[in-house]
Amino acid sequence: MGYVRGMLVPAYYVYGRMIDDPSADWRTIQDEFCEAAFENDARKMKGFFSLLHEHIALYSDFLGVFSPAWGKYSFSRARDSKWHVMSMYTPEYFAKAEVLLKSAERSARDRDVKARLHLIRIEFNYIRGLSRIFYMENAYTMSPSMVYLGPLVDAIDAWHRELAVLAENNGEGSRCQFKPLSDWPEMRPFSGHYYSHAAL
Repeated sequence: MGYVRGMLVPAYYVYGRMIDDPSADWRTIQDEFCEAAFENDARKMKGFFSLLHEHIALYSDFLGVFSPAWGKYSFSRARDSKWHVMSMYTPEYFAKAEVLLKSAERSARDRDVKARLHLIRIEFNYIRGLSRIFYMENAYTMSPSMVYLGPLVDAIDAWHRELAVLAENNGEGSRCQFKPLSDWPEMRPFSGHYYSHAAL
């Protein structure tokens, strides 16, 4: 359930290769993946995934499951996805990652590379939209006024609109699934989740 086959794709490849050789250097394997999957855009996507890993590191190394802080801090707040999302996906992260992803999208020529970047874009926009909602909610909580409420409501509506476009019947129905991608028919966004799950 809930495989993230775009933004987490190097992790799946590294995991599979290291089953064969646990002593291998994961960075070398990730570089190998990026060069094969993104061709001329490999350097940009290496930067994109390295930046992602840097921002997830605090959670994975300290707050994540079985990490030092799990029992003391993280587990007690495990149901608070807002806390996890905001700690990993900061506005600064999105500003830098957007530059790298957009540059790769502009220069991509191969059809398969474009399809891979398309899936990454969908997942990137999803988490960026969710993070934006949480940060705007914080601004409204700190200073309740229409100045902050309007942008917060707009961000929520925009996030739902973007999801609905990806879903069958525009998200109508509790068992509604996401449509296969036009440029990658074997792949559906948010694989394993119905629209109602992804849209919270």
